[in-house]
Amino acid sequence: MMGRFCLYYITLEATDTSNSLCDFQTCVCQDYSPKDASFMVQTEISRLKVPAGPRTTFIGPQRRWKDDAVDDSYKGKMPTWLTDQDLASNKGHFYELQELDWQGIEWLHMYAEFAFYSKSTSYTTDLKPFLPLDIKKIIVQTLENREASPHMIDKATNAIFYISFKGNGDPTGTPMEYQAIVRRTMDGMPGHICLEFDCLAYKSS
Repeated sequence: MMGRFCLYYITLEATDTSNSLCDFQTCVCQDYSPKDASFMVQTEISRLKVPAGPRTTFIGPQRRWKDDAVDDSYKGKMPTWLTDQDLASNKGHFYELQELDWQGIEWLHMYAEFAFYSKSTSYTTDLKPFLPLDIKKIIVQTLENREASPHMIDKATNAIFYISFKGNGDPTGTPMEYQAIVRRTMDGMPGHICLEFDCLAYKSS
């Protein structure tokens, strides 16, 4: 713990693209009171564990997040939920993913789970009974790859995801639906990613 920040140093067993097991290390920073969002997590290290010899990622002050490397369009207060006017006035910047596009992408489901967690911690810390989440819609906003095919849009370095979903039940005891806004940014440093979240909850009709 460091003031409003908490650092988690995690070593885990992972499977690489050749289906071989490997040890993976990450350092995840959670900001308990972010300035521009309701919830924020950021990785400072993401790397394979090496038994000896020089590491391929920086350690110490050199690994710190470089905010000036992120486009200004992805800074400041989080955007509000999309309106029809937003979609009409910025048509070229928004992409609605089809269900087949997100079904096999686990990290998109993880984004929704982070948002669900940020709204549910007042009621419970065990989210397993309420998973998997039922994603209804995902719209991606990005200045990158605007001419790319839709299944590549979600891989943009910097992007904002608008995700609507329901839980398998709800920690509040009342059927709820959620609208999550997730801003993903990268500063170009290997292993760095920042995720900021705002999430709205309302009773299911």
